[in-house]
Amino acid sequence: MMMNIFETSYFRTSKRLSVLFGQWPFLPPIRRNCIRCVVFMFISSILIPKLIKLVEVIHDIDSIIECVPMIGLHICSLTKFFNWIVNSKKMKHLLLRMQTDWNNLQYSQDIEIMHEFYKRGRLFTKTYAIAMFSILGLYLASPSIPKILDIIHPLNESRSRIYLYQTEYFVDQDEYYLMILIHAYMTVPISLGVQVFVDNMFAMYIHHACGLFAALK
Repeated sequence: MMMNIFETSYFRTSKRLSVLFGQWPFLPPIRRNCIRCVVFMFISSILIPKLIKLVEVIHDIDSIIECVPMIGLHICSLTKFFNWIVNSKKMKHLLLRMQTDWNNLQYSQDIEIMHEFYKRGRLFTKTYAIAMFSILGLYLASPSIPKILDIIHPLNESRSRIYLYQTEYFVDQDEYYLMILIHAYMTVPISLGVQVFVDNMFAMYIHHACGLFAALK
């Protein structure tokens, strides 16, 4: 029986992320499209308030600098997300091609070479994902800094709250601080996760191709 390489430890994480974001081409169409709609709504729900805020502060260079990085993240995520959808048939063909290439390997030295490149790919994708989400974790933890400092080095009054980024929901941001923060915690990891997923899938394709070239030497 032929081994399904996407169920091996080399590609299992990439496959799970692909399923999570509705981009695994072998999912039932209804399920795939429903997941895609949910992901799109989550990212859009945070991008729109940020774009509104950007328009409001368009003449304030400091505020623009604060807004642009996160807007760039969300736009980049949506661009990669829809690019994957538009090219989903090509992505499916590449996955099938990878499985066929693996099934056609006959010599043990070629199999060993592919295993070596798959290991490199797994190391790269895991390192990249850990680095990205570690940075995200530090970023998301920033609102807790005033609370921690109030405990370690209390002042006569509570320190000012830290906002993750500037947005405009047309509500009192101090009154709805917790709700806005929860919304950020729900949406930003999804936006970053889309980028990590797409980058890791391309890395997977590249390492497979490099392995084939090495085996042909």
